[in-house]
Amino acid sequence: MDIPTFYRVLGRFKVLIAAAFVVAIVLALLSYVKVDFNNGLKFKYRTNETWASSTQLLVSGPKPTYDPEFVDDAALYAKFVLGDDVRALMLRDGPIHGLLDAGPLPATSSSDNFLPIVNIVGYSRSRGGALVLADRAARALQQFIKQQGIRAHIRFVKHGPPKLMSPRSKTLPVLVFLLVMAAGVGLALVLEKVRPRIHALPDAPTRTDAPPRTRVERRNERRRNKHVG
Repeated sequence: MDIPTFYRVLGRFKVLIAAAFVVAIVLALLSYVKVDFNNGLKFKYRTNETWASSTQLLVSGPKPTYDPEFVDDAALYAKFVLGDDVRALMLRDGPIHGLLDAGPLPATSSSDNFLPIVNIVGYSRSRGGALVLADRAARALQQFIKQQGIRAHIRFVKHGPPKLMSPRSKTLPVLVFLLVMAAGVGLALVLEKVRPRIHALPDAPTRTDAPPRTRVERRNERRRNKHVG
């Protein structure tokens, strides 16, 4: 089927194509959001985003200086963040929604050298949740170090702004829309194939096999012609 014929078929079944378009939009939206009628009309996303926020703590002596001697201490304290003791202190403030990661901060993005800074990263479904989670872990670490009687100076250095790490996937809504539209176009093509067509009847053939006239018929015809003349 060539392109002009294809567009003529779509135009002939434009109501069907329009209905398929509406259904495709509705199903694509329902695959992306969920409608909740329990407490009024509310829409909820079916998939979640992942946000990350970092809190950095400087490990130093009495003065807040970057001393390489405290790099090993920063690596040790980062392990404390992921331990059960710090987690238990965090749970005193409420449930933990998200994941934590911690380690000494690299000097540069591609460097194997580290700074005496504990870099705590919180991952959550919202930007606010990631920010709060990293801050809670940092404060729980400070509290744990004090409880253990460790003579260390840990200071807040930086609260990193939340960053979107994993946006909501739109693959399923796009796939649903394309499948429904393909089904609508396919149905239009099938209906075009089975649609009855009116064909013009061929003209009746002219008889050329008439029997020859007899001698009496020719004579009578000549007489009629004489009378007419």
